[in-house]
Amino acid sequence: MPTSVCVVTATTPQGPVGVTVGSFTSVSLEPPLVVFYCGRQSASAEGIIRSGRFCVNVLAEDQQQVCAAFASQTADRFAVGDWEAGDHAGPRLGGAVAWIECDVEDDFAAGDHTAVVGRVRCLAAAGRRREPLIFHRGRLARLDRARCRLATTTDATSHNRRHDHTQETTMSIILDRPNTTDAARELRADLVERAAQLLPLLSAHAEQADRERDVPVDNVAGLTKSGLLSILRPARFGGLQTDIRTSLEVSREVARACGSTAWVTTLLNVCDWYVGQFPAQAQEEVWGGGTADLDTHVAGVLAPTGTARPVEGGFVVSGRWSPASGSAHASWALLGVSRPDAEGTQDATAIVLVPMAELTIEDTWFVTGMRGTSSNTLHADAVFVPTHRFHSAPDAIEGRYATPYDGEALYRAAYVPVSALVLAGPQLGLAQAALDLVVEKAMRRPLTYTYYASQAEAPTTQLAVARAASLVDSAQLHAYRAAAEIDEAAESGVYPDYDTRARMRMDTGVAITEAREAIRILCSVHGAASFGESNPLQRIWRDSEAASRHALVSPEVSTEVYGKALLGVRGTVTDLV
Repeated sequence: MPTSVCVVTATTPQGPVGVTVGSFTSVSLEPPLVVFYCGRQSASAEGIIRSGRFCVNVLAEDQQQVCAAFASQTADRFAVGDWEAGDHAGPRLGGAVAWIECDVEDDFAAGDHTAVVGRVRCLAAAGRRREPLIFHRGRLARLDRARCRLATTTDATSHNRRHDHTQETTMSIILDRPNTTDAARELRADLVERAAQLLPLLSAHAEQADRERDVPVDNVAGLTKSGLLSILRPARFGGLQTDIRTSLEVSREVARACGSTAWVTTLLNVCDWYVGQFPAQAQEEVWGGGTADLDTHVAGVLAPTGTARPVEGGFVVSGRWSPASGSAHASWALLGVSRPDAEGTQDATAIVLVPMAELTIEDTWFVTGMRGTSSNTLHADAVFVPTHRFHSAPDAIEGRYATPYDGEALYRAAYVPVSALVLAGPQLGLAQAALDLVVEKAMRRPLTYTYYASQAEAPTTQLAVARAASLVDSAQLHAYRAAAEIDEAAESGVYPDYDTRARMRMDTGVAITEAREAIRILCSVHGAASFGESNPLQRIWRDSEAASRHALVSPEVSTEVYGKALLGVRGTVTDLV
């Protein structure tokens, strides 16, 4: 497996120490723990452990001399490269791909190596894009992104080989897009913290939301006041205009308390993002011509189950749309329509914006999972929609948006990948909530009909919890990788090609499937009590089972799309890629 080459450094009373490592791994997201391995006799490792903290420098592809100096432990190794001491956990290497500062959490013997576990304190990336130096199959290599392959640094001919399908590929797990600014990360962390502060309120109302089939108004008011329902709204209208990764993390945090509230949070936010792609006049109508009306929310159903008939100045729209999640709390609705008169053109299907006051809501949401989302049915009977509130669906799918504000990167993001990926956010939070609950209860819950005093003592429980925790982490990693690629492409002004979008959809399907499987395992670990009405685990399970079957994130369809794309077969399954 290819790995990035890193130099781990620390500052000791005797001076700086450092060692090259080719095996640096994330072992946990909550808490954020990493581990690296080095020789048992390494004096540098001993210095790092004694110092209590360290800095991981991820080397760039042109820093092989630094790698060699630290690998051979030459006396003047810090003279090779541009090292900065400063107030860091250890010396930082100028020009590195990234730096990760950690506190030493633990260390232990691992065969002829010492494993050092660190808790991540902060991360930083280079201001401009840098490609990492890779260690693969005993050799240094560089990542050739143009061909999505590894090219060894010592074999120039390998860089020139041409293959339609490369034999060696690398799929870097990127937890954030490379050029995310410190300010953006600080805002994201602040928003997640705001969501965390709301968890007691949301948890207290979770049963009520489930029973009354709607998110309580206090939940919506708290989310609105905290800015958590304007994270994808343009800054021009008082929104925070963040990124897709932030949307995922906020939805995930909210879902730890209430799946239905997280789902509505997700849908209201992504509908703001859709509106940000409409012509300026439509945006101004929705959000008040520049005023910061944070109470204006937008719901939507994009499936073209209504019709639009062209008339002078616009269209007459009729139809019914469901499920319209969060419609009880929305002032506007986005509705999918078809135009029978425009069949075969780019305007054959579209999304239109309609005030909720011109629609009626039919109470149809009688389900067993995500009950609190008030995903009822909207009706329109010959409603007039002006032309500026009509947006071609094929244009949107292909990245041709109607907004005139070209400088706003968020609204250049890939349409279908965003639409699908945001739905993974609640799943991530539900899985984490299930894991937290089961682990906490296992410490004092007996394993009935066995000699074990608690579930935690039983190997069967330990193995199952480990498997579930790994699935939760894997789900997050897949979702965050897709978010990083979406955000990076939008920032760069590049619309991802078909194959990249297919992989993004696959990542979404994997994330949702693994989160759901983790919850199933945890319900089995917890036992029959999981399904008691007073146990939050049964609601988590119901919400996950229902939401994970949304048609846009179907794992089976996503797998088929991705598998065919890998084999050069494209566009035969669905337009929604």
